[in-house]
Formats: sequence, structure tokens, C-alpha cells
Amino acid sequence: FTTLCILYLTLVGINIIVDPYDKIGFNLLNLKIKGVFDHRTNKFLYLDNPNNKYEAFILGSSRTMQIQSSIVEKETGYKTFNYAVYTATPEDYLAMTRHIIKTQNPKLIILHIDFYSLNESLQPTNQFFESPLFKYLNTSDQKKSNFFFFPKSYLSFIALKDSIKIIEKNIKNKEKSVYLADGVSYPQYQKNKDYKLLDEYWQNEYKNFKISHNRLSYLQEIQNLCQENRIKLYVSLSPVSYNHYLKIQSATILKQGERSIKMELCKIFPSYVDFFNKNIKEYSTSRYWMDSVHPSTIMATLLTYDIMSNENNQTKKVGHYINCQKDTNFQ
Repeated sequence: FTTLCILYLTLVGINIIVDPYDKIGFNLLNLKIKGVFDHRTNKFLYLDNPNNKYEAFILGSSRTMQIQSSIVEKETGYKTFNYAVYTATPEDYLAMTRHIIKTQNPKLIILHIDFYSLNESLQPTNQFFESPLFKYLNTSDQKKSNFFFFPKSYLSFIALKDSIKIIEKNIKNKEKSVYLADGVSYPQYQKNKDYKLLDEYWQNEYKNFKISHNRLSYLQEIQNLCQENRIKLYVSLSPVSYNHYLKIQSATILKQGERSIKMELCKIFPSYVDFFNKNIKEYSTSRYWMDSVHPSTIMATLLTYDIMSNENNQTKKVGHYINCQKDTNFQ
């Protein structure tokens, strides 16, 4: 029993020292290459480094990872970083905004909001609670955060195998990443003629759909923080493919939820770009979509240019500019 305990503690100790998924933030072995499995932790630690400074930031989920930092930088002159992470919700958006304000010198934040992320029934991913980003949420109605958090995955033999792989990569100096230096995921293009309709969204993201007023309050705080710190804020509602949009419209509760969300956004923000509409039909081929919710690089490039033409509806190819003081018909 004692021997087994010592061996298991050794396993856990190796995982802590190597920190293969870059979750804890230690680098006792001065490793140049880590595993890139958790975008939240990796991107958080990258921006937490005082040597990495940016002026513009792109916030959102995996649907936002192809929004092009280089275009934003070209249009504004601001050095831009894509801070988007998998399965992000407004909890992430707010924590990211606070983290950016504390560690960077932001002049522009682009917030790309997903329709499903405002569903009260959808809980934030465990990766959020286990990441260092969580301590920036700072709300009493969520789990308590500790200064030192321990990822449960480091108790597994799978993590030990990955630790060994990381050590081998460093010895052989074979670096591998899944996104570019500016935070944008590597270019994505659909190789097949068709793209997949993600039916599982109706069992997960859209299940028991009800707008979360708590999450709306997080969006309101982002708006307030940007005003207080004189940060320009561009907001957009992310698109889905046409077949996905039609299926949403066929469900009464989701159709009503779409209109309600657009109205609620206008109570918080003075304007936003609406990509979540039926006009996406013109961009319904696999050229523009990896699946029914994730845009290809081609589509994301169009979205980026539309976002950057924030107040000029005439130049938009995909979205509609919503002026919340004038627009009342949300379609």
C-alpha cells in the first residue's frame, strides 16, 4: 500500500512539475514547449506575461477563433490579440474583460456573442472553473476560486503520458501549436462538398431555453467597464448557417428567444452587428462553413470586415448594423 501511494504521488508530482497542459502556470523545468489543449489557460498565461502587450482584443467562443486579428490591426493600427476560447459564455467574456483591463492597455474590445450562450440552462464548462481566468469572475453565486487550483486531469495516467511526450518534444525541440501568435486558430477550410448540421445543439446548448438575466448583467458590466476605461466596444451576434437557422425558427421557444435576445442587447449596448438572421442564406455553402455553426476562414474574414465597418451598414456583406436608438424591428 505504501509503495502504491509513493508511486501515485510520484505520478502526480511529475504532472505538476511538467504541467503538460499549462494549467497551473509553473515552469520549474524551463520548458519551451507545452501542450496546447486548454485555450483558456494558454491564452490567459500568455497575456499575463508583462512582455506581451496588445491594444485590441477579440472575445468569444470557438466560433470567434477565426475572426482575423490581422484585419483588425490593419483597420485600426492597434496590435490585436484573439482571446476567443472553446465554449465561452458571458462568464468568460466578463472575466476576460477584467483580465485585459488589469494587465493590458486596451483601446478596443470586439465582443462576438453566441445566441446559445445566454441560455440559463447552459452551464459554463468545467475548464472555465479550473482555469486561472475564473478568479476574475469574482461573483458570490459561483464556485469559490483558490489562488492555487489543481486540475483533476493531473491525477490520471493519461496526463503522465502527455507529460512524457512534452519532455520528449522539448528534448527534440519539436514545437506544435493550434493557433497563430495573434491568437487566431490556423486557417480552416471545408474539404467536403457538404457541412454537417449539428443536431446535438438541440440536446445541449438549446435545451430548456430561457434567457439568463444574470448573464445579461455580465454583458451590462462589460459595457460599463468599457465606458469607465474609455475602451471602444464593438459588439456582434454571431451567425449560424442557413439550415441551422431554419431549424431554430421551427422551434417556437427558440424563435421567440432570438427576438428577445436582440431586444435585450439593445437595452445594454447602443449598437451591434447582427449576423444571426435569414440573410445568411446567401452564404450557405461549404465554402463558408466548417459545420453549421463554425465559419471557415473565408466566412470569418467577411465577418471581420463587417465588424470593422461598425457604423456603416452600406459596406456590410453579411450582417446588419443595429442602431438601438432607431431600430425596433428585429428580424
